Amino acid sequence: ALMGVGNKGGAGGGGRFGTRFGGGRRNLVARGGGGRKTESAADWALKWLAEHQEADGRWDCAKYGGKAHDPAVTALSTLAFLGAGNSTKFGKYKNNVQKAVYWLRSKQDANGCIGPHRYEGGITLMAMAEAYGMSNEADLRGVAQKCVDWAAKSQCPSGGWDYAPNSQRVDTSVTGWWVMGLKSAKVAGLEVPYDCFEKALKYIQKATGAKGDDGYGGASVSYATEAAPTVDQVKTGGGGLRMTVVALTCLQFLGKDRNDGQVIATANQTIKDGVPAAGALDFYRWYYASLGLFQMGVRSEVWKQWNEPLKTALLSTQCKDGTFKENKGSWDPDAETSGGKGNWGRVGQTALGALMLEVYYRYDDCHKKPVVDKPKK
Repeated sequence: ALMGVGNKGGAGGGGRFGTRFGGGRRNLVARGGGGRKTESAADWALKWLAEHQEADGRWDCAKYGGKAHDPAVTALSTLAFLGAGNSTKFGKYKNNVQKAVYWLRSKQDANGCIGPHRYEGGITLMAMAEAYGMSNEADLRGVAQKCVDWAAKSQCPSGGWDYAPNSQRVDTSVTGWWVMGLKSAKVAGLEVPYDCFEKALKYIQKATGAKGDDGYGGASVSYATEAAPTVDQVKTGGGGLRMTVVALTCLQFLGKDRNDGQVIATANQTIKDGVPAAGALDFYRWYYASLGLFQMGVRSEVWKQWNEPLKTALLSTQCKDGTFKENKGSWDPDAETSGGKGNWGRVGQTALGALMLEVYYRYDDCHKKPVVDKPKK
C-alpha cells in the first residue's frame, strides 16, 4: 500500500493531492498537531522563495550559500509550492510554479532524466510528477512519464539507485529520493512498473538490520553497498542516523504496514537518535523523519514525541528580521550542524523547512488507501 490519494476534484483539478486544499487542509493541520503558527511560517518560507526565484524560473543555489545544485533546489522549491496547494493552473504562487516547471522541463535529457543522475534525478522526478498530478496538463504528463521511465531503466540490479545508472554500487540516501519520486508518480496516475517498487522494497528491507533486545528496539540501515549485483549481496546495517529515517519512510511508501517489525524498529530508533533541537539542525534527517513518523499515525506516541520539538525548532530558527527580499522567512544554512551542510544553501534549507511544515496535509495516510497493489494475475 503506497500513499493514498486525496479526494476527487480539489481546487482547479488538483484532486489527486486533494488534502492540500481548503477546509480539509485546515482540519488536517489541527488533527496532525499543527496550527496558525506553522501555517504562517510555511507561508513566510514561500514568500522568501518567491522573492528569490531567477527570471528564467530556476533558483540559483550557489548565490545563496550552496553549491551547483540548481535542479535539486529548483525542484525542492517547486515541491514546497505544490505542497501548499499551488500548481501551474491555480494558487497564489501559480506563476512561480509555471516558471519553475518550464525551466525544469528545459533540462530534461534524451534519457528522460532532469539534472544529473544522482539525488537530483529523484527530486526532479518527484516535482514533475506532482506538477502533473495537480494540473492534469497533457504535455506535462509526457515529461513526467519520461522521468518515470528513466527511473525504471536506471534502477540498480540489487533494487536501489546510485550516483550512476544501473550501478553495482547502490546508495540508500540516493535511493530514498527516487522512491519518493516514484511514489508521487503513482499517486499522480503515471505508469510505474510494479517491479520497481518490489525491487526497491527488497533492497531497503535487506539494508535495514535490527538492533535492540526485542527486535523492535531499534534498527541500523546501511548507507551504501559496493558491488552488489543481487539483493542477497546488499550490506545490512551500519549506516548513520539519516539512513534510519530514509528506511522508515521508504518501507511505508513501498507498502509495509506501520505495524511491520522493521517499520516499528526504525521509528523507535529515530526517536532514540534524537528529536529536533534548535541548536543542532539537520533538515535532511528531519524531513524524512517527519514524513515517516507522520505515517505512523497522528495519534501515535512517536509522532507526538517528534512533532512538538520539530515545531519549536523550526519556528525558533526561521529568520524573522528584515524583509522577504532579504532573509526574512528563510532558514540560515550555516545553522546546520550535519555533514551535508552547505550543499543546498539557503534555498534548499528553506524549501525543506516549508515541506516539513506542510507535513500535516502534503500526503494522505498511506495505510488507509492503498495505491500500489500487486498486479492482478
